[in-house]
Amino acid sequence: MDDKQFFLVVASDKVFFIGDKFEKVESQIDFKSIKGIIVSTKNHYLFQIHTETVVTLFALNRYLFIQSIRNSWKTDYIYKNFQFRDIPLYKKDFNQHTSIKLPVTPNTAYILGHERRIKLKGYSFAIPLQFTIGFQDGVFHHEASQNCKIAIQVADELPINLLPQIGERASLQYYAENFLSTLMSGQPKQMSDDSESDVQSQSSNYSEKDFSSKVADESLNFWLIRSSKYNKRFDLMNDKSEWQGWEIHARTSHQDIFIILLRRIFLPPMIDTYQEILFIFYSDYYDPHEKIEMNDDELLLQTIQFNVEEQNHFSFLRGIADSAVALDYIEQKDYILFMQMKANALLLDKDSLDFIRRKFNIYSQYVVYGIKYLDCLLKQLEHSHEKEKYEILVQELDSRYKEVKTRFVDFLPDSILNEQHPTELFQLFEITSFVKDKYGNELERKVIWQQKLSKFLGICIDGFLLGNQFQLKDIINLTRQKVNSDIKKNLYELLDYLLFITPEQQVKEFRVGSIIKHLEELPYQKLSYNEDVMKCLIDNNFLSNELLLTDRQNLYSAIIIYVLQSPNLEMQLSVIRHIINFNAQIKQTTGLNEQMVQAFKPISLQLLQIFSQNNRSLSTLACAALFNLCTNSREFKYLIVANDGADHLVKKLNNKDNYLLHLTLKLIYSTMSITQNVERLQSSHLTDYLYSILEPPSIRGFQYDVNILTMTCQIMNICLMTEQDPKSSDHLLALLYNIYKDVADQYFLEFEESAMLKSEVLYLLTKLTQKSQEVKRKINQEIVPFLLKQMGKPKYLSKQIEEKIVMLLCSLLKENREWSLLWLDIQPKLLEILGGYHQQDIQSSNYLLTQIESFKEEMRDNNQATSPIFKY
Repeated sequence: MDDKQFFLVVASDKVFFIGDKFEKVESQIDFKSIKGIIVSTKNHYLFQIHTETVVTLFALNRYLFIQSIRNSWKTDYIYKNFQFRDIPLYKKDFNQHTSIKLPVTPNTAYILGHERRIKLKGYSFAIPLQFTIGFQDGVFHHEASQNCKIAIQVADELPINLLPQIGERASLQYYAENFLSTLMSGQPKQMSDDSESDVQSQSSNYSEKDFSSKVADESLNFWLIRSSKYNKRFDLMNDKSEWQGWEIHARTSHQDIFIILLRRIFLPPMIDTYQEILFIFYSDYYDPHEKIEMNDDELLLQTIQFNVEEQNHFSFLRGIADSAVALDYIEQKDYILFMQMKANALLLDKDSLDFIRRKFNIYSQYVVYGIKYLDCLLKQLEHSHEKEKYEILVQELDSRYKEVKTRFVDFLPDSILNEQHPTELFQLFEITSFVKDKYGNELERKVIWQQKLSKFLGICIDGFLLGNQFQLKDIINLTRQKVNSDIKKNLYELLDYLLFITPEQQVKEFRVGSIIKHLEELPYQKLSYNEDVMKCLIDNNFLSNELLLTDRQNLYSAIIIYVLQSPNLEMQLSVIRHIINFNAQIKQTTGLNEQMVQAFKPISLQLLQIFSQNNRSLSTLACAALFNLCTNSREFKYLIVANDGADHLVKKLNNKDNYLLHLTLKLIYSTMSITQNVERLQSSHLTDYLYSILEPPSIRGFQYDVNILTMTCQIMNICLMTEQDPKSSDHLLALLYNIYKDVADQYFLEFEESAMLKSEVLYLLTKLTQKSQEVKRKINQEIVPFLLKQMGKPKYLSKQIEEKIVMLLCSLLKENREWSLLWLDIQPKLLEILGGYHQQDIQSSNYLLTQIESFKEEMRDNNQATSPIFKY
């Protein structure tokens, strides 16, 4: 493309170049052909779009255009590939304004090409021909390298009703990430040169140096680059089951590892089992210490090519996972018969009922009970202030399920059809549907059937029949509105019936009554309850409104702790989200009163235990909840750090999840407003973990978020205030200089965050100057020359950076005024620059200018030599 002027238009799947007279489209670039964007660090208007050729563009508002193309490219990628991915971004020093045609060829070594089908434990998979079968079942090695291999593991079938009982293991994300951690723990680790120190570091009493080594050694030996939901894309119509999936991309110091976990549920013919399949792809080894001599252009192209190769690896493994075909087969008529029988016996949960409805239009015969109850309730609500809304819902319910009611009309006797009081319907449903049997314990069978009916009715009401138009959350919200007292009473009785709190080890017939009275028994006895309904009550603030905001704070606290101890992961996540949202909302209004603080104290300790666990999702949410509590009340800062809380907080810094790490640092920072907490955190070796964050990464491509490094510097600053003599000051200076000089500039699209990071580094250096004259000398000798040269390039410095540089120089100048002559040698325009700072109201710039000028005059008056006293 020649040097011309265009209007650039970002469309849904391509970028158009329109002539300057809007007469025609001159050219276009499809998103699928874009391999990356390179931003010029020399010219703030230039960037390149890399396709098979490289197009250099000049845009007056580069940032907005790149953000637009990033968002559109990501949306297009999600739509076409069912995966999340950001467009690769790089930086380069270039200042030309012409097109440079440089080939960017993808590495096609492992692209899915010719393949063969292999069978493994009832499934068929497509494996590329260049992979040979190994000695182990399901392991295939690449013909060119034994290190590059595929592993497929097919687990045995397990009952679906086991999923709620296995807790975190039921979550695909947790299972996949935990499997990765187990896999990585078996990876060989490189031993340090000094093996004796490794042994000594395992002893109970560590020296400071030994502990620092231990922190570095304990750090995760892999980087979790990607962890997201995965959707299988082939053979979905023929398979009568349903697929769920999760994918992971991790990188070690010498290899990339890709994992896809598929869970196939509702296996035929009984649809009561599930099976899991693991796909693992190990890339070939690379030498992390290998140094290749090449110029900047070659290095940049290699980086883009590596990114393309990485995506090819992922596409390769997805192709194998998508090729999975189950070899089991059953006649559809038999399959439908099994499902109808199980649905009529109320043996299916909400997901299973929704599955057979979508796949085969199968309903339980007792769905007419849900339709009848919902019809009765909506007609009663027609007398409220939203009459028109509920009339429409009644009509929608009747028209949508007219055929279903006709199909199961025999299950609606006159006693049910004529009943108009919602609560009375519960008993009629039980009497009509319960089948007496002379064998077995009739009371026990009746209680079990009661529980099944309650759960099924809850499923029908909570969106199964009317979707988002009317759900359980709408009923909960109605309890807080001004409605007829009879209606409100019916709503509370409905919630009590659906929650169905009953003893676990005692057969006792359930009676509808007060939901609050039943809740009072829940934390103190072994009781069972409907977890889906409890989750909905918590999500929609029923417990907080009925208990916490009244005089039942202790009951609220006991129930929340009881539910947090549930093995159900979704329940735990729901409770923690409720705590986060409640504290965020209360902060905007009245804030936590003393009774609320007392209620949340035991909850905060339970959150701390959850935070210390290995489940990344739970730890992240628990950290956010603890942070909200600390911002609402100072008392939680004392409570969280007390006892072993400091250890839990500090050890969580040993992870490479940017989001969780940033939240943990924010939580630690918030607690450090209390002096005792600072001492406890430091006794837990906080400083050693902070050093490990500031260290350059050992894994290729890994990068901490800029906010993490900024927050680390802020926490380090507080630590320095309490340390009389900071250990490893030389090492800290080297780390800070590296961050300021190289690392901060890597965040080239986040200029404000990058400037904030540099500002914090300079502030930390200023604090270090107050520790000793030796530290001052090293800063002046090793860091100041670079800063002085940067002062001559004002476009690279923000006002806050300029202020911090001036503050640092002022601190250095105290008791060392002779250094100012050295500064003038390095930066001859220093006085002129400081004069400009003074005009811009840069704090302390006038003081620094006056001090340098006065010393210069003194030297001239005393006829002293102006040569440097110290040499760099």
